[in-house]
Amino acid sequence: MAPKLSSKDMEEVINAIQAQLTLIQNHLEDTSTKQFTLEAKNDNLHSHVTSLLNQVTLLMHPDNQNPPPPPQTSPRSSHSHLHQQQPPSPRPPALTLPFFEGTQPLDGLFQAKQYFSFYQIPMDQRLAMMGFHMQGDALSWFKWLHNNNLLTD
Repeated sequence: MAPKLSSKDMEEVINAIQAQLTLIQNHLEDTSTKQFTLEAKNDNLHSHVTSLLNQVTLLMHPDNQNPPPPPQTSPRSSHSHLHQQQPPSPRPPALTLPFFEGTQPLDGLFQAKQYFSFYQIPMDQRLAMMGFHMQGDALSWFKWLHNNNLLTD
């Protein structure tokens, strides 16, 4: 049979337990905050790496005839665990943006938007890439606009 504790002893035990619970709760909150911060940094790094991979792809394939698609990875969700890995997804087909020669501009614009969306090309890089996908009169017009600082966005 357990020894009987006085109300003063019982109060001290309860206070000690409450102090320990408060420490544990504070530690848990600190850990959650750090995890959230690390996940945000990881997502930010993932965005930068994806952007760099897109730039490397452009540098390696300046003619853009058959550039390989950028890797299709996604940042971990905030609820995933460090050791969980997703099964590899099937590799999407390599897509090329056809050269625009100046005819059917709405079709060319639609294809460019679809291409940039599929490869997640950042908005600030899209205009610069268009010069690589034009020929003939369209390229001459684009060069004239560029040389006269008329292309802004």
